[in-house]
Amino acid sequence: MVCVFKVGATLLPKADKVMLQIDLTSEFASDIDKTEALANQTIELLKNEPELTDYYVAVGSNLPKFYLSVRHRAESPDIAQIAYTFDLSESERFKSKEALQSHVQTLLSQDLVGGTAATMLLELGSFSKPIEFRVIGDDLDRLDEIRYELTGMMQTLDGVMNIEDDFSSREYQFYVDVDETKASYYGFTKYDVQSEVTAALMGMEASTFKRNGEETPMVVTSDITSLEELENLGLKSSKTGKRVRLKDIAHIQMTSEFPVINHQDGERSMLISSDVAPGSQRRK
Repeated sequence: MVCVFKVGATLLPKADKVMLQIDLTSEFASDIDKTEALANQTIELLKNEPELTDYYVAVGSNLPKFYLSVRHRAESPDIAQIAYTFDLSESERFKSKEALQSHVQTLLSQDLVGGTAATMLLELGSFSKPIEFRVIGDDLDRLDEIRYELTGMMQTLDGVMNIEDDFSSREYQFYVDVDETKASYYGFTKYDVQSEVTAALMGMEASTFKRNGEETPMVVTSDITSLEELENLGLKSSKTGKRVRLKDIAHIQMTSEFPVINHQDGERSMLISSDVAPGSQRRK
């Protein structure tokens, strides 16, 4: 393993813009619905903050670039971005936008569930974060361990905020291997089984609700959360009428994999970065 540490400095002040950027990262790397729920939860947590006014939201991508120094991330199902405008002219709580940012960051760090939030004020320039760790190594599980070790250490340091990383942990998923001979005997094709399992795990559109000229899809989902529940999923053949459990015609197992693997100069790597809290100074 190789770790490269960089501490930078921003010499230019924050931009004279009344806008607060919030970058969200969901704990669920491939579920954009969970990311949308995270964005809605953030908006709900901030709805009673009188200094925050209008907001704009993007889920799975970034907002259109509204300022030169806005940090953009690669499109991914686990990211969202919110931009709030704010007005401190009548605020009795905050005398500076840095104080407002610190308050919002603390609130989201304490109460947001299912992901993380990083708040930023716009800068006069385009910079990377002032603190960065680049870790390079072939062992992805070890990279994951180092990520938790470093971020845990950074969370204990005064003046460090908005800790982020670009590493995606293992995701667990069901793998269904259909025995085509058994499936055929009961009147199922491999596609039939795949469709039934997908519908059970991901849901399927059963109908459409119409009201005032608007149509809303009605999606039916199951509550399967374990391997045993999936194994006992009941299936009925439309051809023969026979009923079987999924485990009677398929082998089911839980597998895991890293959904995203980042590289630096052709080598597996991850980047851990953070901002410095307003008013903090480096020790000499």
